[in-house]
Amino acid sequence: MAFFNEDKINYIKLKYVLIPRASNILRELFRRKWLTTNNSAWAETDEQGQQFIEGSGKNIYITTSRRRKTLLRSGRVDLWDLRVTSIVLLKFDFGINANLTEQEKKAIELLADIHFDFRMSFNCLDPKEFNTIWENIAEILIKLGDSSDELKKLKLSKVRSMEMKIDPSTPSADSIRQIEMRNRGNKFFKEQKFMEAIAIYTQSIGIQRCKIELALLYSNRSIAYLSLKNEDIFYKQKLVMAKDDITKAIELCPTWYKAHYRIGCIYADQNNLEKAGKHFEIALILDPNNIEIINKLDLVKTKPIDSAITILSRKEFMEIEMINQKLGGSHLKASKGFCYLKGLGS
Repeated sequence: MAFFNEDKINYIKLKYVLIPRASNILRELFRRKWLTTNNSAWAETDEQGQQFIEGSGKNIYITTSRRRKTLLRSGRVDLWDLRVTSIVLLKFDFGINANLTEQEKKAIELLADIHFDFRMSFNCLDPKEFNTIWENIAEILIKLGDSSDELKKLKLSKVRSMEMKIDPSTPSADSIRQIEMRNRGNKFFKEQKFMEAIAIYTQSIGIQRCKIELALLYSNRSIAYLSLKNEDIFYKQKLVMAKDDITKAIELCPTWYKAHYRIGCIYADQNNLEKAGKHFEIALILDPNNIEIINKLDLVKTKPIDSAITILSRKEFMEIEMINQKLGGSHLKASKGFCYLKGLGS
């Protein structure tokens, strides 16, 4: 079993346990406000995202960063991080019956400030720093409706990988179709038909509502991108798309060890050994007895540091950007075209 400095575990506990919990509280608040305003639930689709950024959320969209534009456009509230969700809640006009109360507004502003300061910190927190930040965030979450008892238990619990178990309740017709599509994608992957697998995974992502299933699909599609031959897609573009997908899996399931392990492998392929080592360490904290992770971590720690430096030239950057534009900046658009050519439509 690996042993890690308590300060490092404190940091991980805040970043991947408490802050994601805070993000979920804000996401649910947004969904409730949206339902009250529109008399219909947020749809969690590309179409919903497009309607939002072209309509009532346009002013928010045009003033935010490129990465956050992508998140808003996706329509997937579960992919909105704490910063994005805070911005939407604070700036969106929900109408007289659903606008934030003064207490909600102050709580969200304070939470956003604490989160910003935390992001500027190093990857370690001593017990005093950890307790201060935890208690400050917990106090805010309680004001937003979270359970004080649950937060106390969470603080005392060990950080371990979440179980990726799906609800075993009687499946609906939609969920049966989703399972069939995922299995079809897995079959293509096993047959090394990686473009076909990517197309099916992308279709599945478009209709999936379960966070765990969605994280698994993003993870599967990430591996499929990495498995493509370099003549099918530029090597660096392949890594960019794979990293984007596994980052989404982490946002959905922050304490899933395998997602951290896989993004560590991507960074290792890019010779970014510092980030690779960081995510292998997180994966090992979440799954302390995993020999495969231990071996990967040992490997990146013993690799010569000079080989870890990779800088994209302007030409390489422009090549990646050009392909992204050709794909429309969207996995969905690209996969729809591929499905049409291959007759894989549902």
